[in-house]
Amino acid sequence: MMLSESEKKTEKTRNVPQLRFARFTDDWEQRKVYEVAETTYGGGTPKTSISDYWNGKIPWIQSKDILENNVLNVVPRKYISNKAVQKSATKLIPANSIAIVTRVGVGKLAIMPYQYATSQDFLSLSNLKVDTLFAVYNLYKRLQRDSNFVQGTSIKGITKNELLNKKIMIPVEINEQSKIGCFFERLDHLIALHQRKLDLLEERKKGYLQKMFPKKDEKEPELRFSGHTDAWEQSKLGELLKWSKGKGLPKNDLNDKGRGKPALHYADLYKYSAVETNVIHWTESDTGRIIPDNSILFPVSDVTPTGLARTSTLLLSQVKAGGDVLIGTLKSDILSTFMSYQINAKSDRILPLVTGTTIKHINAVSLSTLYERIPTVREQSKIGQFLNKLDYLIILHQRKLDVLKERRKAYLQKMFV
Repeated sequence: MMLSESEKKTEKTRNVPQLRFARFTDDWEQRKVYEVAETTYGGGTPKTSISDYWNGKIPWIQSKDILENNVLNVVPRKYISNKAVQKSATKLIPANSIAIVTRVGVGKLAIMPYQYATSQDFLSLSNLKVDTLFAVYNLYKRLQRDSNFVQGTSIKGITKNELLNKKIMIPVEINEQSKIGCFFERLDHLIALHQRKLDLLEERKKGYLQKMFPKKDEKEPELRFSGHTDAWEQSKLGELLKWSKGKGLPKNDLNDKGRGKPALHYADLYKYSAVETNVIHWTESDTGRIIPDNSILFPVSDVTPTGLARTSTLLLSQVKAGGDVLIGTLKSDILSTFMSYQINAKSDRILPLVTGTTIKHINAVSLSTLYERIPTVREQSKIGQFLNKLDYLIILHQRKLDVLKERRKAYLQKMFV
């Protein structure tokens, strides 16, 4: 059924969300935070010098325990005793309360399914008169939307009265509150599951990088593919490649629309993994140097040393490199995929070679002094392919996680007033 213009106007001015569950049609009602919960503001930190205060089982929640964009599953790092609650200014907060950070990290909040205590940097909402899950997501969206509620200069904060007088919109029916809260809880659990999978893959990759390349003063790695037993041969990096540099291609000569030829700006390398198959820039300029196949690429300047302690290889031909890109074209029996992973696995060796104060630099002469151990081409290929497949799997999981986070952001915008 089509709505008339007057009906459309009325629909827009109603206090209802853009997206809601079927059957619910009533307007949402406005409340202030203090009307929907009992509040406890702050408390005091038990003296750290009294060990008896810090040997108990009561979670002591700090601002850093509550993560951005995560209102569930807070893991306490410290615990206090009943003695601390009895003899210090700290306050015990009942389970299923909402803890809101009011100073450093202002705006972070989370549901606490257990009894806990906090410092004076928190306001806690207890014995809520609305669904707790709905309340925490509603408040999260409300606080994230506000850009003018922080006060102070060196320490940002929000006052007790300011927070308690925040206006929030609430569905009349508790069932609608519950459905919304449960929906976001399930979505956050799914995000947490994908994050754990991603973290596990990244830890696994870290372990492989440590074991699949020889440690210092060793001739072979701890972990090898079957059928490979020969010792790896050692050479200086400068003996394995030929150096060149990119040229030209300032930022105003680049585009991200696919116009012209593929191009590489030195800053792009900070976003690249050890092995890349695509570019993020193109150019219609006649400048730039074509990157030879089987090359490893270094940025030669950055504001931090760690930004220079890395390399990438680009598995794409006829790409133009701009200035501040150092190109190392390897001999035919040295695979760029293998070498890129090996250098990145031992990136700490590059840090002593970095020069400069405000702007840091690296050069071909110093990089050439690095010692590398090289196996047969066949073993190089297996190592490169294995780690590249692992990287691809990590990228897929990261994309899934990003999609879920974007979906959560969109739902937060559309399912609350």
